[in-house]
Order: sequence, then structure tokens, then C-alpha cells
Amino acid sequence: MKIFIPDLTHEFKKQGVVAFYSSLKMKPVFVKEAIAKQIRSIFCSPTEESYFFEACKDILKSPERLLAELKEAKILVEESVSTKEMIEWHGKTFTGNPYISIMYLIFTDRCNLGCRYCFVMNKFDGKISYGDMSRDVAELALQTFSRCIKKKPENFEDEKTIICYGGEPLLNFSVLRDVFERVQEMKKEGELPKSTVISMNSNGTLIDREIAKTLKEFKVALAISLDGDQWANDSCRLYKGGKPTFKDVSRGLKICQDVGVDVGISCTLNLESIRNFERTLDMIVEDFKVKSLGFNIVLSNKEYPLEENYDREATEKIIEAFQIFRRLGIQEDRIMRKVESFSNGQVYPFDCGAAGGGQFVVAPNGQIGICHGYLGTGKYFSSHVSNSEFNPSLDSVFQEWSKRSPLNIERCFTCPALGICGGGCPMYAEDLKGNIWELDRRFCIHAKTILDWLIWDLFAGGKNQPEA
Repeated sequence: MKIFIPDLTHEFKKQGVVAFYSSLKMKPVFVKEAIAKQIRSIFCSPTEESYFFEACKDILKSPERLLAELKEAKILVEESVSTKEMIEWHGKTFTGNPYISIMYLIFTDRCNLGCRYCFVMNKFDGKISYGDMSRDVAELALQTFSRCIKKKPENFEDEKTIICYGGEPLLNFSVLRDVFERVQEMKKEGELPKSTVISMNSNGTLIDREIAKTLKEFKVALAISLDGDQWANDSCRLYKGGKPTFKDVSRGLKICQDVGVDVGISCTLNLESIRNFERTLDMIVEDFKVKSLGFNIVLSNKEYPLEENYDREATEKIIEAFQIFRRLGIQEDRIMRKVESFSNGQVYPFDCGAAGGGQFVVAPNGQIGICHGYLGTGKYFSSHVSNSEFNPSLDSVFQEWSKRSPLNIERCFTCPALGICGGGCPMYAEDLKGNIWELDRRFCIHAKTILDWLIWDLFAGGKNQPEA
């Protein structure tokens, strides 16, 4: 049987060791550089296995075992297997089947902050103004969500998530609380699965003990935005009048912790967060002692232009933090997505709920869209909660977005990070190049940097010693 090295196989080199790696199988095989050279020269074109055994019998203790590892990891494949077929199989498996599991409720487009990098509020051009979501719209949104998730009965009981968002959702607290109560009722009635999770993103400045007790009562998973110490946070996250927010955000976070709310931090790595990263980590680990957080990478805009090396620096800081967090049992969401994909050898096709057609967003006036980043322009908001016929699987917007994955972007096929990337942000790709099918360039750097670290972190663990 003839086998060869396909285009999906990549090499990573470090200190005389080569890691062979298939971007879809994601199981590195480590060999000494001299052995790697032999493998490359023998299998650059389809070659019989017996030739490898003969060529390497004097330099390998067990050429049979190494060859079996290379084949199992898809670093070597049979000559009948084509790269295109392998990618197409994964593409058909993971993409093109929109099914809703997430609903964003935008309770208001009002916000008491004017964050310099906000990718939602900074896109409002003054032509659109929604105000606050009414109880009637919220009820219709919940009914729409229920109808959508029932369209695949076999997936109904899988975990679903309702994300309370804004603006600042606590500016519409009365309707927010009504939604909490209504979700509880719908779970009891079987209109929503018992596993339905309510989460909320808040700037934390409006939280008092009454609000915190409500969040705890309804088991809301809360993420409070805080970007580092006072200097880092207040470099970007200010009230609209310019007043700093750090003390108010810290107070809200402490109240939630005291009351027992399931609260974590959403930390956007602004330029000051990175420059003073040691203090950023101290705040997370020592000052607030949170057990979960998510780092965010800034989407550069005219209000907040970034330095040339920002994307790489931000990713390197996330890796640095992860190495500390895993010792302390702190969950960081952004890197864990890739760690789990790599560890499980499971392709990660989408890095956001909109890509894949897995979410919809309800504006305060009831308009339904696919991504909250377009709230300020209204683009891709193609239906309304009053439309009982709304079906994401038949909607052209959701159909297109359901396919938006590196597995369907030809320029991504030769990338070593193909399997763990997820494709980044379609909205940002469109902002940069005018089309959701363009590349989110910052994510190319992000995914490749993490992959390189994952491979050598695995090697450093000592369980994958190279063939002599």
C-alpha cells in the first residue's frame, strides 16, 4: 500500500525536534530532525511502506511503531485520499445546518458608559434608536426561541443559553426580572429545556444588593466587564461624561461575590492591560479571586486604533495567564475552546454563535438578527418576533452564516491552525474587507500562536518523547 504526506500535514521545529501535525486530526508526533528528514524525503510522493522499513531499520528501534503512529495521526495517508475530500467531509459534517441554541436579548440600546473600543455602541450612526425592550416583545422573543429549539426534538434537551445584553441591560431591570421569572415558568411547562442557562453581560456599575439577590435567586451567570487595575480599566471604560468607572465596577463585583452570585470577569485586553499585565493578573487572582473569566481581543476601530503587534501580544498574554490559571483552577474561556479542541482531536468549526447559524439576536423593538454587532446598522436583521413563521434553517441570512467556517474558506485550507481556529469574527472580517467570507486577520495570528504553544507545551509534558 502506498502512502504519502498530504497538504494537511505541517511541521513545527524546535531545538532539533520536529512535530509532525495534521491540521484536522490534531495529534502531533514528535521525531528527531534527522528522522523527519527521512520521512519527508521518502513520503513526499506516494511510496510503499516497505521502503520506509528498509531505509530506517538501522536508525530506528521500531519503524513499524512510528509508521503506525504517523498513519493514525493522519500525518501519512493512503494515496487515494485527497485533501479536498478530507476538508469537504468535515465541512459537510459541521456546517450548513443552522440550529438555534443561543438567544441574545438586547434589553436596551442605552448605556451609561462610553467605552472607547465598544464594537456595538460605536457602530450606531444616529439613524437607529431602539430605546428599551417592552414586556410584550420579551415574551414574543421567548416564544420564538421556544419554537426554534423545538424544530429538532432530538436536540431540545441539550443546553440552551439566553444572554441578557445591551447597552447596559440593568437600565431595563424591571423587564429583565420579568424575563427571569418567565424563563423559570417556561422550563416548568416544558417550553424550554430544564438545562436552559441565563447569562448576563453587565458593566457592573448599577449593581446593588437587591439586584445581586435577584441574580442569585434566578441563578444568572453574570460576567462583569473589568479590564485590569484602575489605570488600565479607566483608560477605556469611562462614564459618558468622562468619569472613571473602576471603583463602581469593583463595588458591584464585590457585592455579587458577597451575595453568592455566579460571577466572573470579562476582561478586554486594552493597551494598558497588556502593558501592565502583571497587575492585571494580580487583580484577577488576588484582589477578586474569580474562578472564571474570558479575555477579549479588541476589535480595532477609529475610536481606538491599535499598535501593530497588538494581536500577537494579546495572545501571548492570554497564554501566559492560562499557564497560571490552570494551576489555580481558574477557567478562562477563550483559550479553553482551543485547548479542548486540540486535546480531544475534535475540529472546532466556529468561534462565535453567529457563525454556524447557532444564535439569533432580538433588538429592543423585536427585530431579529444574527449578530449583535450589527445592532447599530440593522444589517442582517431580517425578521421580527411577531413573525410566527420565522425559521432560521430556511432564512437566507442564517443559511449563509451557518457555513461561515475555515472549513469552507479555501484560503484557510493550508493553515496549520485549520482545526482549532473557528474563523474568528465574521462581522470584523466584513468591517475590514467588506464581506463575512474574508479573513479576521487578528484571529489568524491568535490561532497560530496558540497552536504553536499547545504543541510544545504537550512536548514539554514529557509524554511524547521523539523517536531517536
